[in-house]
Amino acid sequence: SYSFCTLLGAHSLTHTMQMTPYEVLPCPPVAPSAKVAPLPVEAFEEMRQKLLEQEGRREQVHQYYKELSRKASQASHMLGYGEVEKGRQLVEEVEAGLAGLPAELKEKNPGRDGRISKLVEKQVGLRAQLEFYSKCRLVRKGELEVGLEVEDTEYLVGVIDFVADLAAYGMRRGTHGDVRSVAIARDLGAAVLALLMEFNFRGGSLRHKYDSVKWSVKRLTDLLYELSKRDGGEARKYAEEGSSGVSAEMMDLAEMKEVQGRVEAFDKDREMVMRSGRGEAQKLAKQSIFTMHRGELKKGREQVEGALAVAKKAHEEYVVKTPALRTGSFADCLEEIAEAMIFLVWMETGSVPPPSSIPLVEIDEYLGGLIDFTGEVGRYAVLNATKRDVQRVEDCFAVTLAITEQVTLLPNDGRLGKKLETLKNNTKKIENLLFELSISA
Repeated sequence: SYSFCTLLGAHSLTHTMQMTPYEVLPCPPVAPSAKVAPLPVEAFEEMRQKLLEQEGRREQVHQYYKELSRKASQASHMLGYGEVEKGRQLVEEVEAGLAGLPAELKEKNPGRDGRISKLVEKQVGLRAQLEFYSKCRLVRKGELEVGLEVEDTEYLVGVIDFVADLAAYGMRRGTHGDVRSVAIARDLGAAVLALLMEFNFRGGSLRHKYDSVKWSVKRLTDLLYELSKRDGGEARKYAEEGSSGVSAEMMDLAEMKEVQGRVEAFDKDREMVMRSGRGEAQKLAKQSIFTMHRGELKKGREQVEGALAVAKKAHEEYVVKTPALRTGSFADCLEEIAEAMIFLVWMETGSVPPPSSIPLVEIDEYLGGLIDFTGEVGRYAVLNATKRDVQRVEDCFAVTLAITEQVTLLPNDGRLGKKLETLKNNTKKIENLLFELSISA
């Protein structure tokens, strides 16, 4: 029997499979004709092992978070509905669980796992409720023992969440006609708001959280107004802020000033990193890619090296001192530099450099830059397709295909999983180019 390819005049194929009911068989897929670009296979294997370790830690965190979060939610419910002692016991159990976390899960470099931070924030809010019930004051950061060291931002988020709990507490006490307790909650919430108004929040989650404090205080004020319709004189007695006897003096103002100073210093450093990273280094890296597309590789190298120099300076001045500044815009900047450097080396040598050859860049930033690099390869393929340079387009297809094969072997949770679809689309676009060139030849 003859294969379908033989009937069309193509090379004959030897079929070792059993005969099918059909007289002809389809041809198998054809491997790319271009030579596969050299890839740092050993580096990919090393990255795979490290990503598997990270995945294991994330799973470990998830197990702890699931159990401790459930207890924290139960504690919140108990405290909100009058079972204070049961709530206190659960709070202590969560704190014991946080204290017993493995050392590697407590690390804050470059930043604590978001789920662990959420638990700490929740614990701050619960401890603030207990302090309010027992001493009618705001819990001090220095007195907090929640199983882990509390970061400034975690403390502030916990305090802000506590004020929201005060609004719910005020409504419940108002239902029982306890006007004085509503006024105490209103005055403590207003005192916290007055302190937070001194902060210069520069965007981010804290800024959005801070807005909720205004709403909570307004809610408590409205509750007193509604109660005045029913209780008359007693509610009107507490109409003005501070009338319950609660004031800012019932908080540690000196400690809050210290927290404010550290938070604003961090925000200032973050702005400097953003200015250096996004404003200078990232811009130079993007420019270098456009320059290389024009064939000016020497100038492109100067630009990407300039971007790297700016990033190194920002890293030494700010990120080394405060590792949490690495996340966000600085990591995005390094990803752009990685993309530019990979594109430069590939244009010069036809090979893909390993992550160890790019200073400052870590695995996530390298992989992000590598996948974005395939997008630039696609644009370069279009440029060569207009010149009918089929061989160069095949080279482009070979490198994107080789990268896809390696990246699909990596654990693809989180950001990498989202980018994997982009990588596949970039490869498919170049393959479509090759088809269009084949029918127009």
